[in-house]
Amino acid sequence: MAASPHLIGIGSGIVAAVLFASLATNTLLATMLFYVTPLPLLLARLGWGRAAGQLAFVTATILVGFILSYKTAVFYGVTLGLPALMLGHFALLHREMIPEDAEGRPLRDMPAVVQWYPPGHIIAWSAVIAGALIACGILLLAGDAETYHRAVKKAFEDIILPQVQSSGMPIDTLRAERYISLISRLLLPAIGAIAWMFVMLMNLWLAGKSTSISALLPRPWPRFANLEFPPLMTVGFVASVGIALLPGMPGVLAMAFIGAFGFAYLLLGLVVLHQVVADSPFKPLFLAGLYLGILLIDWGAVAVAVIGLAEPLFELRQRALKRSAPPPKSGKT
Repeated sequence: MAASPHLIGIGSGIVAAVLFASLATNTLLATMLFYVTPLPLLLARLGWGRAAGQLAFVTATILVGFILSYKTAVFYGVTLGLPALMLGHFALLHREMIPEDAEGRPLRDMPAVVQWYPPGHIIAWSAVIAGALIACGILLLAGDAETYHRAVKKAFEDIILPQVQSSGMPIDTLRAERYISLISRLLLPAIGAIAWMFVMLMNLWLAGKSTSISALLPRPWPRFANLEFPPLMTVGFVASVGIALLPGMPGVLAMAFIGAFGFAYLLLGLVVLHQVVADSPFKPLFLAGLYLGILLIDWGAVAVAVIGLAEPLFELRQRALKRSAPPPKSGKT
């Protein structure tokens, strides 16, 4: 007997709430479990439909409010629950197209062709959501750049500075001030958006792969080698870079979107490089060096993201396919 979507939704919501509430125990295991908090909701949405996903969201939000507080429940719903439902909706979004003949007339006796929402568009939406969430969080924390900078400085003095002092390391006040300014102005908004986007996309991939293996995923597994982003994403990235040059809070908020869009282009750059070396005998060695470079070299991830940003212009994947294609056979007439 097939499982009821309502039971699946309630059960998934309970699991999601427990995973989220476990963070209050402040243990390493709870922190690791926190990163898969969106997974139960996405599993319910992708595998058992809209009703199961919505019921899982409602159940999880109510339980988080009951276990912790209503404010925490609102935070959970806005930052994790609703975005998970949105991305799950995009993952199953599709339309049916009636085939046409060479003259553009519909072939109504032919079966309709299903077009699924492209994975590149889903990643683009996740970047927009990530940037918006981090920007709204910064605005709620402080209404202006000076207040925000003071809040980051206070957190540094209360959390990090005592640890540095206890280790006996000398502290350069001027350098510490520059470090705090760099974190608050550039790194913190971008890293926050990247972290949220990584967690949500990782859980979306895990949920999709699990339901696909279980034959519960309604759509075919997408081919990520053909990953493409909508043209407006480039416009958004360029606009974010321009706004980031402005002083004050607009520049701080724009860094959240730069981080999110940059992470999306990093993913595209990895796809491009995977395709470029797909037929190379040195592929394992190259990919191992690539990922080590991203982890160990400061500007390694930026370089890969630039490749992803330049892919629509240079079409590196198409050139790699042409190089690897066998030469045409010459025949006698």
